[in-house]
Amino acid sequence: MGIAVGIDDIAVHVPGLYLSLLDKFARVRGVEPAKLQKGLGVENMAVPDRHEDGATMGAMSALRLIRKSDIDPKDIGRIYIGTESSVDESKNMGGYIVGMLEEVLGKGSLEHVGSVEFKFACIGTTYALESAVNWIRAGENDGKCAIVISSDIARYDLNSPGEYTQGAGSVAMLIKEDPRLLAIEPRLTGSFTKDENDFYRPFGK
Repeated sequence: MGIAVGIDDIAVHVPGLYLSLLDKFARVRGVEPAKLQKGLGVENMAVPDRHEDGATMGAMSALRLIRKSDIDPKDIGRIYIGTESSVDESKNMGGYIVGMLEEVLGKGSLEHVGSVEFKFACIGTTYALESAVNWIRAGENDGKCAIVISSDIARYDLNSPGEYTQGAGSVAMLIKEDPRLLAIEPRLTGSFTKDENDFYRPFGK
């Protein structure tokens, strides 16, 4: 069976700004509040502030995780990102996150960390999580843990059917051996990819 690897802790960052969907928004858009609250499970729409993007939200959730679990930066081996809200077409969002974290944790404190970004709409973070687990399970981590960050801003056109599903936020997960929350069983995953035109997100949208 091998060693147990999985999610040891979780931290979340949500912007402080939000729009209530059940009052004026529902009335103006002609949507039944029950459809939003009971059908979709949403009541408020998180709105990023002017200084917030996928990278800043990812850094906030990661910092919260590091402090909550009292993680020594030298014990972090990987920071993997799952997103569809990249801020740079060449530099991994993790590079920005590492830079922001080092402003708090100390310059150069995370230079040893490997980071890569997984972009594939909703499943990007699943691939990031799977890769972090496999990295630890392979025994290449030298006792280090991994942090997997999911960070996104979703926006739709005004009055579009997806408008009330948009929002913003980030989740950071601590991945390590003998996890407290969830052990991920090996060989229980599968892969499938097809070129479907279900979602299309042009640059800047």
